[in-house]
Amino acid sequence: MPTLLWMATIWMLSARGQSGEDSGYLLASLLAWLGNPEGTDPYARLVVHAAARKLAHFGAFAVLALLALRATGSGRARHAWGLAVAWAILDEWHQSFVLGRSGNPRDVMIDAAGATWAMWGLWIHLRLSRPLGRPAGPHPVRGAGPS
Repeated sequence: MPTLLWMATIWMLSARGQSGEDSGYLLASLLAWLGNPEGTDPYARLVVHAAARKLAHFGAFAVLALLALRATGSGRARHAWGLAVAWAILDEWHQSFVLGRSGNPRDVMIDAAGATWAMWGLWIHLRLSRPLGRPAGPHPVRGAGPS
């Protein structure tokens, strides 16, 4: 259920037109809170705004991949990754029909990178947290090792 809720959240956020204005307002509020409302170079604000939006894509699909892995079982990392990437493609296609938005293949690549990073990060974490000398076998919690 958490996976479906997260997918619905991504879908609803994608359905919002002019989302750049919303995130721009959030960035301006953050800069004001940090004590620099007008002193920041406008170009720097644009760069930070674009980076924050792309980082949000990356993070949202990293979370989706981890939730999908939790839902499908730890031995199905490829399935979880595939679900996240398929949702990224569908999300960008959906955005192409939303007024004020556009579908961008670059965003799909960023989303896929987030999902990949999450899968690799979890795999590395599981490998490093395994006691020395313990062979790679069934995961002690779920009964299946990472793929």
